[in-house]
Amino acid sequence: MPVVTQHSKLIEILNLPMINSSLTNLTPCTPDQAIAEFRAGRMLIITGGRHSQGDADLVIPARSAGAEEVNFMAREGRGLICLALTGKRCDELGLEPMAERRVPLDKADFTVSIEAAEGVTTGISAADRARTVAAAIDPANGSESLVRPGHVFPLRERLGGVLARAGHVEAAIDLGRMSDVGESAVLCQILDDDGEAARGQYLVDLARRHDLKVLDVDHLVEQLKAEGEEGPEDSRVTGDLRRLLGHFATGVTVITTTDREGEACGTTANAFTSVSLDPPLILVCLARGSQTLESIRDRGGFVANILADGQQEHSNWFARKGVRLKPAEHDFRRGKLDLPILDGTLAHVECEVERIDEGGDHEIILGRVVSSGHHESAPDPLLFFRGGYRSLGLPPHPNHI
Repeated sequence: MPVVTQHSKLIEILNLPMINSSLTNLTPCTPDQAIAEFRAGRMLIITGGRHSQGDADLVIPARSAGAEEVNFMAREGRGLICLALTGKRCDELGLEPMAERRVPLDKADFTVSIEAAEGVTTGISAADRARTVAAAIDPANGSESLVRPGHVFPLRERLGGVLARAGHVEAAIDLGRMSDVGESAVLCQILDDDGEAARGQYLVDLARRHDLKVLDVDHLVEQLKAEGEEGPEDSRVTGDLRRLLGHFATGVTVITTTDREGEACGTTANAFTSVSLDPPLILVCLARGSQTLESIRDRGGFVANILADGQQEHSNWFARKGVRLKPAEHDFRRGKLDLPILDGTLAHVECEVERIDEGGDHEIILGRVVSSGHHESAPDPLLFFRGGYRSLGLPPHPNHI
């Protein structure tokens, strides 16, 4: 990648104008350079991926996180001192989720906080936290080596690394794997002098002042894909399964909510089903990269609009990524939760989020129904079968999602 392109990418990530001359001495880090830094036990700044634009973490291999490094993170990073672990290691240590409802945890899988069972005093000092990290990553240790709660916050990696979720936790552990320094890392989000997520010139100055390389998670994802990495599932098996499941006819829904600006938005989904009548629960699955999923996390609610035959255009429109409703084209009203309900649908259910769980490359949203309604004249449903729209008793429509 040319240096100019790298600089442009870094400028975009850090929200800096192109004319900022302070970038001239800051070279963005390639994945191979990041691997070399990790192999040498040196700290990095990681940004990008699924995190908010510009948010950044200090990251170091866990085995290199001594008292000095932890103290640097606490002083210069200011955020929580977190320990990234694989799911297998979390299970070996008996680390349960910090909260039953894992929706609002900024898309990160926190477990209960930990402390080393031996060799620490209050647990809060840099030396004590380094001791806790060392106890947690020692393969000879089990759950008895830790007490809970504590002053180190473990984060559970999502199976499949950055190809499953382009997060800082997954990037740090993938770097550890590729540099042969172990499948664990210590992270600390960087906060500025006002206690806000550090961005822009603050990150540039921090990187230059301490000679820290900056890695964009998206570059790591691109390199792994270019090298032929398949991610957590074999692509051939995935394709076969997609074709097989296409033989199961389903209805089509548009899942709507509001984004952070309060604007109505939505996405098409046919992975929708009822779960329980008492309490009233429904389930919908959305892809991990869905912007509507992120809005549902923030808003805590959604509407499942069950489309009627003839609403193929709605389905096609909302099948695109990050789509807002257009008042000129989409008639809708506000429901009990002030969420958008599409007009002309077969039926709808308005829900509060009960919980969100992992489901491979999707997330499983369980919603508690707070209001519902259906079309007075009961039109036929819009159906989807073997990659195309269908109608009850009629040939397939030419339109496709």
